[in-house]
Parts: sequence; C-alpha cells; structure tokens
Amino acid sequence: MSVLKPWTAVKTNKTDGSYEVSVLNRKYTFDKNGPLFSSIISGGEELLASPMRIVAENKGEACVLCKPETFMMKADDEDGERFITSIQSEFAVFNISHNIEFDGCDEIYLSVMPTGRSVAACFGLEEYDKGGFDVDKLWLEIPLSKDIFKYYSIYPSISTNIYNNPEEADIEFSKNAEFKSSSIIPESGLHMPFLGQIYLNGDDKGMGFFFESSENFTNNEPDRVFEVLRCDDCILLRIRFFDKTPLYWMEKGVNNENSRNLLPIKFHFGMQVTPVKNMTAYPYEEKNFHVDCFKKTPGYYDEYFSNPVVEGDSETGFDRIKRLGVDTLYIHEKWNDVQNSIELTYETSERLKYIVSECHKRGIKVIPYFGYELSTLSKYYNEHGGKFLMKKESNDKYINSMISWYRFPYQRDIKVCYGSEYADIFADGIIELQKQYGFDGFYFDATVNPNRCANYEHGCGYVDRNGVIRTTVNHFAVRRMMKKIYRYASENNLIINAHIGFHSLATVGYYTSSWIGEDIQGILMRGEISRVPEGHMRAKYTARDIGVPTYTLCYSSEKWSFSKAAGIAMLYGSLPKPVDIGEPLEYMSRIWKITDEFPMDKAEWLPYYNGNSFVNSDDDNVKISIYKAGNKILAVCTALTGGFDKNVEINSAYYTICDAESREKLSSNGKCTLHFTGFETKLLLMEQ
Repeated sequence: MSVLKPWTAVKTNKTDGSYEVSVLNRKYTFDKNGPLFSSIISGGEELLASPMRIVAENKGEACVLCKPETFMMKADDEDGERFITSIQSEFAVFNISHNIEFDGCDEIYLSVMPTGRSVAACFGLEEYDKGGFDVDKLWLEIPLSKDIFKYYSIYPSISTNIYNNPEEADIEFSKNAEFKSSSIIPESGLHMPFLGQIYLNGDDKGMGFFFESSENFTNNEPDRVFEVLRCDDCILLRIRFFDKTPLYWMEKGVNNENSRNLLPIKFHFGMQVTPVKNMTAYPYEEKNFHVDCFKKTPGYYDEYFSNPVVEGDSETGFDRIKRLGVDTLYIHEKWNDVQNSIELTYETSERLKYIVSECHKRGIKVIPYFGYELSTLSKYYNEHGGKFLMKKESNDKYINSMISWYRFPYQRDIKVCYGSEYADIFADGIIELQKQYGFDGFYFDATVNPNRCANYEHGCGYVDRNGVIRTTVNHFAVRRMMKKIYRYASENNLIINAHIGFHSLATVGYYTSSWIGEDIQGILMRGEISRVPEGHMRAKYTARDIGVPTYTLCYSSEKWSFSKAAGIAMLYGSLPKPVDIGEPLEYMSRIWKITDEFPMDKAEWLPYYNGNSFVNSDDDNVKISIYKAGNKILAVCTALTGGFDKNVEINSAYYTICDAESREKLSSNGKCTLHFTGFETKLLLMEQ
C-alpha cells in the first residue's frame, strides 16, 4: 500500500538501542531502558513531562520491571512500522506490540502473564518454585507537559460526576453531559469510568487513547478507570487496567502449579498524537451550503432548485446559490429515496444526474449525504436481517440500540454497524456511485465515529461473567473503512466532510473537513445557558489541535439567529456552514466577500485566549480574536453572554477602524465605541 496525502512514509532511526519513529510533524522515541515512549514531539514541542510508564504492584509492593528489549519488525508494506517489547518482573512477563502508521496512529496490544515454567523446568532439569504471580495492579501512566495540555474530551458523553472536587464544576454547564464531557481540566483533576476514548489537548496539539473493550478491566473503583491529575510537574493521565487480581486469574486459580496454565490478560487500544495534518493559514476557503439539514425544504431537491425559492423572486435556487457565492452544495438525506443506500432507484438516479449537471454548469461541486443507517427498503436489510445492525447491551439479542426515524418514502432507518461486513459493501458501493455520477465527494453523517455495539452475529460485543452481552467499540473497523474511502478520495481530489459529535482519534485523519455544533445549538436556541462555555469551545471547536478544518453547524429560530451562532464560531476560528437558503446564506455571502477581500492566506490567527495584544475591549464579556496580515487586521468581536445590552469601547494599536462589511470608517485614532447585544458579533477592519 502507498502512503496517502498529505503524509510521508514512516521513518525510523536506531541509535544506541533506542528507536526514533518520525511521521508528519511528529516524532516518537522508544528508549532502550523502557518499554514505552520516552519522548513524543509534536510541532517541535515535547509532550511528555517524563517517560510513559507501567505501574505494576503485588500486595502493595512495586514490581521491579527489568530487562526491557524492543525490536523493530521487518516492514511488510509502507503503511507503518511495527515494534515489539518484552519486559519482566520476578514472576510476570509483559509484552507490548506497537503498529505506528503514517498518520501517526499507534495500535497497541499490552499483555501480562505469569512466567510459568521454563523449558528446562518442564523437563525437570531445573527447579520450578515460582508459584502464583506478582501482579495485582496494572496501570499505564502518561505524564504530560503542564504548559501544553489544558483541556479534555471524552467519548461517550457522561452524565455522572467526574470531578475530583465537585465544587469546581461550573453548575450552568455541568448539568449538561456534552459540556461536562469536553472542557478545561479542573485544578483537582478528573475521574471517569471506562470510556471509548479520552483526548487531552492544548490549543494546537494533543494526545489521546481509544479502547474497544472493557472486558479485561478489573477495578476496585469502577468510576476511576481513567484519571487526569494535576501534579506538581505534569498533567498525569492514568489508565487503570486492573487494581486487583484479574477475575480470570482468580477463577482459574493462582497458586503454585496452576499459575503456569493461566493465559495472558490482553488489552487492545490505540494512541493518536495530534495534529494529524498541517492546516493552512486559512483553511476555510470552501463556500458551502447544506440544503435540508434542520431547515427542511419542500419536495425533491431537483424541483426545489429548479424553481424560485424566495417569495416574490423569479430566480431559481441554482441561480441564487451561484449568485450568493456558493461553490459547494451539500444535499442531505432526502436526495436518496432509500436512506443511505448504495443502490439507487431509477428516480433517484435521474434526480442526481440532473443536480450534478446543473451545479457543474455553474461551477458548483455537489456532495451527497451518506450516514449511519440501514433502511428497511434496502436489500441488505431484507437479505441479511439483523446481521449488519447495531445492537445494545442486553440479554435480548433482537433489541437494537437505535431506530433513527421514519421518513418519506415510508421506511424506517435502523442504525447500521460498520464493524460488520457491511463496511466493505458500503465503502465499495459509494465509490462506485461516485464513479458513475461524478459528484465531488461524500458527506458523512456520524459515519466516521465509532459506535458501541453488542451484535454477536458480526463479531461485536462480549458476554460478561453474569451472562450479559456487553458492547465493544468498533474503532479499528471504522478506521479501516474510512482509510479505504479516503484513499480513493485523496487520489481523485474529492471532499470528505464528516458530521461528528467528537473527533474520533482512529479516523480523524481520514476526512478533509468536519462539521460540528449540535451539542450547543439546541441549548443556545432554547436559552438554557446565559453564556458560551469557553472551555468546551476550546477543547472541541478550534480545530488547530486536530489539524482538520472544522465548520460549525448553526441553526436559527424565532429566539436564535444564524448570525449569533456564526459569530461564536468565527470567534473560535471556525466558519459556519449555512443550512438555510434565505437570510443565513445571505449573511454568509457577506462574510465570504469580506474573507475574499482580506489576505486570509497570509494572515496569522490570534485568538483572544492566546493573549491578542493588538485589539481589546473595555468589557470582559466582549472577546476579540483577530486575523493579522502585515499592517492589516480583521477583528471578530463577540459578546459571549446573553442579556447583554451595552456600549463597549474597542481599543486598537491600528489607527483606522472600519466596519468590515460596509467599509464605513468608525475611527481614525484606534478607538471606537460600539453597541453590543447578547451574543452579537461585529467584524472590523483595521489598518495602520
């Protein structure tokens, strides 16, 4: 297999017994004296405060780990490098396997086992007196730089208490599981039950781990499987694999001769260091419009765009989006008569041909919806029954985890599992559709994110000791599928835009842009919070730490405007993707005109939270982030609270201040007073 753009081949140097593994903008070092990474560098900065370490104990006494040996396996393709490490304590052996791929993802297996008898002891040539085993605690600890790591994000969202000191929780936000699951690392730290993923980051880089199964975790405190602690010299991420004798070993016996027959306890997980790609100075050049997401349109899309869409105007929808600057049209699920199907009805086929043709005449790309569903109209549902479906934890194997919805044409859309054989069927199918119809990429609704599934029919899930079917998380299966699709897309210059609830570390490299925002839009629309959660936004929305452009989903309603949502997005360095062909698209058209005329490709992004010293306000509720290009500044000024209604003075080291849209001069001395209401944004141009 060949290395995919924009990455380069994995390079490994061996020096004095240590291995240094380099991928795009990152470097991992295995020290000869330890079984894990002693150094991880991203963007020229060291992420580790000290080497990663295994913590093992027996009856409260630390196990002395010795004789580490690391070997690089002979590479069989260009995808990555494999390493194996062996280390032991008095009565136990630890084996670790790493597969580091070109996108920086490290697939890891960690096994621990009693030593058992040597070959000589088996033949009676030496005494065997190593009864039992000496590991009843196994933790992985990752000491991270306090200067870099500020935020955390976890999957899935969690509603239980996770704060070591509950009084530190921001009451307004901690009531909401989404806000609590992505925020600033509190002073007293965090504790969490088993999770599918935990990611820690700063404003421009990060590191995280993802896990497929909780099967072999054995914990005295089930709500403390993962811990994030603020120590004197580091931010410590601790993963507690077990802190008492593993149940499997206890059941099989732990004394004397029995220990030689005990199988290893194995853990399978992944690690990703970010950013996975290098973002350009301004990565939001795409002028996109997403039809029929939230703001539903009448009829089929071909008819809708072929007719006037604004009352009293004779302009067709196709002509309107072209005039307003759209260069990429996203068509939502309704384009396909059969939800998420890779086989099209005749009517769908004709409509798709027409939409692609009309858009391409106008220089507009077309990106159709694909998602996470299997329709009851699909032959794959009819022919394979429940084999491809997602199922939840239950003794009843026929209960599904989610029936998404009923839609027209009349059908039900059931959540599919891409950990099943359907992953290859789906990937091959959408690639063939693109070849046949010539659309310009794929919009994936939650497709790139892993899911928890307990469907034994296709290999997900496991049965616990109480006979209950438990879920596993299909990180690596979805990664394989997305890698296949991305390979085709990158070779053919296609867009992959992924609607996500969180950045899945297993697949984050395999889309070209993402779309995020549902976690805050509904809450803001309903007026359930009075301010924007800064920690949540910096943990999840800025995209510079991930390296993949992240557009923001912005809704509008009677109580909430698209411009308010858009202003919040722009303050954090994102752009919205409008879903309404009316005022929201008109608003974005005006924003695109501003960004087209400002030298965004040469500008430095200076967000308010990184000490922007060029422009400030006299009210802390109004934050200002800027793009600076030479002696020019484009300033995004946003009131981050509701109920705000006040004149605010803007001070700038740049003498001329103009309204960015109207170009009206507001000041020639670097100061102006503007009126802000709740969540309102103003864009200003400044020049010396």
